[in-house]
Amino acid sequence: MNPAEQVFTHRIDDKDNIVFINEAWTEFANANNAASLCSLVVGHSIWNFIHGGDVIHVFRRLFATVRRHGEQLSFRFRCDSPTMRRYLRMEILPIADGGLEFHSRIEKEEPQPRVLRILDPQAPRNGESSVRMCAWCKKIADGENWFEPHEALERMRLFDAPTMPQITHGMCKECFDRMMQECVD
Repeated sequence: MNPAEQVFTHRIDDKDNIVFINEAWTEFANANNAASLCSLVVGHSIWNFIHGGDVIHVFRRLFATVRRHGEQLSFRFRCDSPTMRRYLRMEILPIADGGLEFHSRIEKEEPQPRVLRILDPQAPRNGESSVRMCAWCKKIADGENWFEPHEALERMRLFDAPTMPQITHGMCKECFDRMMQECVD
């Protein structure tokens, strides 16, 4: 099946526990070296898998808005791999008993300008350093400025490093402002 036609679906209950992932979700995880996630997510809180204060804040607001108004929300985000830039759209829909259903679809894919080992979950990590990545657009912070991953890694001279820094998640100002507009009740 064409990746653009696949819908990656997961559901949470009213207590934010993941209760379902579909076959397409599992196939996507397997294809992206994250097969272990498939056995780890169902039955656990979604908050075990969302990191960064700004990111958690925005998702809590999104969930509350969908539950309060009973209407779906839709937004774009990126889910890159070491070799591909992937632009996705997520829909969050209300379901029975206060649960939520998430549908994600790939809208566009394009090759990375350079292989980004930092996005490879199997790349060796340096536990002493970290970089902050926007959870929505995948830009990386270099001080107060945010850059596309390949540009940030070049500026930080990480392309040839034997180990990659840990990734922490946050949100660039542009994405935070845009997502807060989505959350407006």
